[in-house]
Amino acid sequence: ALCPEGNEANGAAIFTLMGKDYMLYPYGDFRSTLGFRFMLAESNDSQPTESQGKAKSPGDNSQFSILNSQFSNYHATWVFPQLGLGKVNSSTWDAPCCVTDGDQPNQKNLYIYVPGNGIAAYTLTAGIRGDVNGDGKVDIADVNAVINAMLGKGGLTPSPSPGGEGSPADINGDGKVDIADVNAVINIMLGK
Repeated sequence: ALCPEGNEANGAAIFTLMGKDYMLYPYGDFRSTLGFRFMLAESNDSQPTESQGKAKSPGDNSQFSILNSQFSNYHATWVFPQLGLGKVNSSTWDAPCCVTDGDQPNQKNLYIYVPGNGIAAYTLTAGIRGDVNGDGKVDIADVNAVINAMLGKGGLTPSPSPGGEGSPADINGDGKVDIADVNAVINIMLGK
């Protein structure tokens, strides 16, 4: 659900990454079960609007009219931190979010801050489905990378890591790397 669990936290950022629009906003507050958490939501629209394409500064309230008018055009992507950032009521109700460009064109840095609770930084990396080796294209090298992951070679893991992050070689998202993932990469290469 996109609707925040708590309503006593202010802040939002709207940005575009690799042609997709996103918004970042507080999802929980000090009264929520897990405390302050943030939602990253992706737009359902394929074409970004001019007003959506720029990250807004924490003090810029113009973003909220965009957020309110187009909220239904988004779907939930990620709620984080998983265990919350804290439950201290700082009485300011501020939970600023800031988004900056990352080191690569397919990256954005997400910064979240809650007074009295802490600050956290994340790097969001957009990828191409099937681009297992991260070179920006899907080709035979990606098929080889999936096979190497199946065999436990090449630095990719054949199963999800302890932190819950899946292997980039798990193309079909079933939690394991197997021949079905090899076939999935080949089908992507062939445009199927």
